[in-house]
Amino acid sequence: MDLVHNVNDHTWRDETELPGARGFEFIKIVGDDPSYTSAFSCEYVRLGPDDHSVVHIEKWNHLLWFVEGTGELMIDGQTWQVSPGSYAKVKAGMKHSLRNLGGTDMKIIAVYDPPRTRA
Repeated sequence: MDLVHNVNDHTWRDETELPGARGFEFIKIVGDDPSYTSAFSCEYVRLGPDDHSVVHIEKWNHLLWFVEGTGELMIDGQTWQVSPGSYAKVKAGMKHSLRNLGGTDMKIIAVYDPPRTRA
């Protein structure tokens, strides 16, 4: 098991599980190596300028930590402005969406509990 990585060595993957999302990409950080943990998974997420996720519900609790960019996060009908240093706790079953309102990429670290599985 490799212990140290750099996200710049990985390719961004399009989010195909959310039809209607625009410019939503991710890199798996933790989640594809059960020899490390089965308690959580983690992804590095990117939304380009003016891009967004659609309103959706997921079966995982997740922590969203905003690393770069500015935008808004909607959770169960309430909207917050987010910027670097903002973080949010989204419980499984809550409707939510992200929107990049800035002129640069918005980057987020998403931690899922239990581990999120993707096709």
